[in-house]
Amino acid sequence: MKLTDEQQQAVRDAIAEALGDAYDCMRVWNAWNVGTMSQDDFQRVADDDSRIEEIANAAITALSSALATEGGEATPIEHRQGCSALGGYGHGVGPCDCGAAPQSQVDSDSEQ
Repeated sequence: MKLTDEQQQAVRDAIAEALGDAYDCMRVWNAWNVGTMSQDDFQRVADDDSRIEEIANAAITALSSALATEGGEATPIEHRQGCSALGGYGHGVGPCDCGAAPQSQVDSDSEQ
């Protein structure tokens, strides 16, 4: 699935709106155990363009995978280790570059 720049921006805007006042913890979670965590250790997700783009790319990749159908049923796509679609985190954060997914996914050249 190829999205235009405007469509990609609409996905990012919808995600930012849906996140509302959700916050990311910017420190290791174990900092809670030593009592050094403070309000300054959290960042509003919707204010971080790179996090919004990461989440949007994951959603677009998942949707693209679900729409890659054979015989009318969704076919799961298994990416190879190191593929950008895995992002090193086990979930899609970019277009497939290992050849496992259709090339109609989000084109990284058209991102912001």
